[in-house]
Amino acid sequence: MNFYHGSPVPGLQLLQPAVSRLSTGECAVCMSSLPAMALLYGIRHFEYTYGYRWKNGKPQALQYIEYFPGALRELYGQKEGWLYLCEDGDYRPGRIPNEYLSTQPVPVRQCTRIPDLYEELRARERAGELEILPFEALSPALKEHIQQGAAEIIAE
Repeated sequence: MNFYHGSPVPGLQLLQPAVSRLSTGECAVCMSSLPAMALLYGIRHFEYTYGYRWKNGKPQALQYIEYFPGALRELYGQKEGWLYLCEDGDYRPGRIPNEYLSTQPVPVRQCTRIPDLYEELRARERAGELEILPFEALSPALKEHIQQGAAEIIAE
């Protein structure tokens, strides 16, 4: 299995464990077995709006959900990012599907510059690696959920 790490930081040769504000507070290197999932971390953002389409209790497809109209283009368009292919290791599964963690530094086997993350994510969508759910296609209930979540973040 291949393990990938996405970052806006170029030229990394060794990924160092860090505490992510999105995780349980553990100091670890976060990786994914899905390049498309790793690419979503090619920018720094307060919230990464992806999830999975599930069937019979199993994840079927990685989905990026636009939390506002044109979010994918606005956040990722004309932004350079880096996709790191990590050395093989005995990494443990994380809390979400296709996530793997290492509490030790992880050597990088290959580094690929992505000149426009938006274009690359769209290419991954065309290849069937990612489903992009535009804001306009979301159900009223999901839009309400998104709005409530945003209000809670603002209130903090």
